[in-house]
Amino acid sequence: MMLVGWSYGGTIVAGAADLAPERIGHLVYFDSDVPRDGDTSAPRSAHARRLELAQQYGDGWPVPPSATRLESALLRDLPADQQNWIRERFAAHPLNTWLQPIRLSGAADGIPPAMSAAWSTTTRPTRTRSVRTRGSGARPAGSTWR
Repeated sequence: MMLVGWSYGGTIVAGAADLAPERIGHLVYFDSDVPRDGDTSAPRSAHARRLELAQQYGDGWPVPPSATRLESALLRDLPADQQNWIRERFAAHPLNTWLQPIRLSGAADGIPPAMSAAWSTTTRPTRTRSVRTRGSGARPAGSTWR
C-alpha cells in the first residue's frame, strides 16, 4: 500500500505508517515536511500566535482561515469569482493539529525512503522548504529536486 500525505496529511501518514509499518510499501509526502518523533506541524515559535488566534477568533480551539495569512496567500492571484467559491468552502483549522506533537516509535523507519514533492503556485518561489527523509535528515540518494 502507498500512503500519500499532502500538507498536514504528512503527519497523518507518518503516524499511520508507524502504527502498521508491515502494511505500507511506500510513503509520499506532497508539499509536506516529514515529521520526526515530537515534531509539531507548526514551528514551536508560532504556537503562541496560533493559540492567540484561536482565542481571539475561534472560541479557543479552531482558527478560521480569515485569521491567518494563508487565505490571502492562496487566493491573491485568482479572479474574484474563484476566490469567493473557494472561500465558501474553507473551514476552521483545529488548533491542536498545529500544537500537538506526533509520537513516533520508529517502527516505520524500514519503509523505503520517503518521496517528497513541493508544489508552488508561482514560477518564482520566494522561499525554500526543508525536506527530510526518515532518520538521516538528508535527501534521498540521487535526488535532484529542491
